[in-house]
Amino acid sequence: MIPLKLFQKLKNKEENLIYDLEKDFKNNTFRLALKLYSEIGSSILLLVAIGILGIIYGFQIFILILLVYLFQLVLIETIKYVFNRARPKTYKNDSILGFRMTSGSFPSGHTSNAFTMAFLLANVFKTDIYTTSMLFIIAGVVGITRIFLGKHFLVDVVGGAILGLVFSTVGLALYVAGYGILFQ
Repeated sequence: MIPLKLFQKLKNKEENLIYDLEKDFKNNTFRLALKLYSEIGSSILLLVAIGILGIIYGFQIFILILLVYLFQLVLIETIKYVFNRARPKTYKNDSILGFRMTSGSFPSGHTSNAFTMAFLLANVFKTDIYTTSMLFIIAGVVGITRIFLGKHFLVDVVGGAILGLVFSTVGLALYVAGYGILFQ
């Protein structure tokens, strides 16, 4: 009962954590930088990046990353459809890449995508602790930009990060179990 009351309190105050770039930030360069950085979590950009990784590192890496990424993406979009949570009042239906986004607010797809890619890159390429830390810092900042851009609530971003990590972990485990392939 107490966690439910606490959740309700947080949910009611969550609107105060939302910023409106047009109103709260007057620096146009900073606004543009946030919008561009936020697109690191864009599905289109990440699919292009996965394709480039496939060209550089080969078909096996391409298939592994693509399948786990798509597994996560389908699950996140399904959850968005089920919850159908309204976006913040400050939400503007625009995208720096020119595509209109209309899906629900929970969980944050950009954040989930960024954490999934951070997890996959760190595990597939067995990165050192510094590179791994940087990958996850980049993913975390993507989540923060989603709040500053007024596109998500804090709960959406935290949920996106957690679900992205969970789904990519499960997806990678299923891939390895299904194909018996560890990384080269």
